[in-house]
Amino acid sequence: MSLGFAAKYISDRYAENENATLLDRYTRYDASLTVSMRRQLEVALHVKNIFDEQYENGVFNNLAFWVNRGRERSLELVVQYEF
Repeated sequence: MSLGFAAKYISDRYAENENATLLDRYTRYDASLTVSMRRQLEVALHVKNIFDEQYENGVFNNLAFWVNRGRERSLELVVQYEF
């Protein structure tokens, strides 16, 4: 069994080439738990954005008014079998 934790910090940055719009900094936290069930079977659970941080990921096509929002909290279950 293994447990993972990640913190991703993004500082203030400009949204477009003209440097007129500044996007706020944010910190996003992720975690994962992986369990080896048998020799060939592994199950993992990934939780992304644990604290459901709302953040701006960037802008679309260099347009400051068209902001891409970051993903909400999400869960991902991965089952891997080797044969």
